[in-house]
Amino acid sequence: MPSLLNTSGLLELITSLGKASAATAIVTKSNSDISKKLSKIAKSAAPGKTSKSIRAKSNFHEIGLTIGSNPPYSIGTFFGANRRFGWYAASKFSGSGAKQFKPWVGQNWTPGEETDKPYHIGSPLNAATPEVINEIADTILSIVFATKSNKS
Repeated sequence: MPSLLNTSGLLELITSLGKASAATAIVTKSNSDISKKLSKIAKSAAPGKTSKSIRAKSNFHEIGLTIGSNPPYSIGTFFGANRRFGWYAASKFSGSGAKQFKPWVGQNWTPGEETDKPYHIGSPLNAATPEVINEIADTILSIVFATKSNKS
């Protein structure tokens, strides 16, 4: 009767999966560290109490920041707005030329690009982009060299 499971190469497969798991952990940790560093940069550039709304967000696939709604004006402070909100949206203010927030720039932005960047935190994060790229490259190289040395 033929075997349903070919065990040839099974040890190599298990070893490779272990290395992949270690690499995943290394990348996830690196992304978390980078995200926390970017969060500190953004918080230091944020005006007033809006720094409380900035949080680090990361996993194996991404590095990012989230902007929460506490204080409630945080999102408008960083991304602007297309219209007025709250009591400032009342009809008695409709003729007023004053704006509650700067114009809307959107909330998705690629670091390093100068257009449509978030207010207050965009420039400091752009300045940190080359350093972040270097840290990501260092992480990748450390995994490659660790894998190479394990094969030797």
